[in-house]
Amino acid sequence: AKEAMPPKGKGERLTSDEVILVMQWIADGAPINGTKGDKGFMPEDMSALFADLPPGTFANAPELDSMQKQAAEVPTEESWTNGEGKTIQATFLGVAGETVQLRMPNGSVVKYPIAKLSTVSQARVTELANP
Repeated sequence: AKEAMPPKGKGERLTSDEVILVMQWIADGAPINGTKGDKGFMPEDMSALFADLPPGTFANAPELDSMQKQAAEVPTEESWTNGEGKTIQATFLGVAGETVQLRMPNGSVVKYPIAKLSTVSQARVTELANP
């Protein structure tokens, strides 16, 4: 479509994974310039969002039911507590060695030693890192 971004010949289209990640970022409140917006939601039925798009719209596009599964797997913000009892809100991004990578509400990424987390948060890291 003429209105599609990026304009024809001006870059590559987002992959379906990237579209879902942007949708989740917006649903989480999309912090811009340090100010977080209102929380939204991820649609339960992704097929309605993509039904009018022509086949091959996304690079490496999976089937719609796979897209719904991916959307459900996109990490969301949750509470994390350290061994001293301090709790923060952050999004789990992954594990790198002995650290957990968390995206803070302002969008910054923090690497935090897993050993310094509470036992409950350590268990959550293990659960998320080993689905």
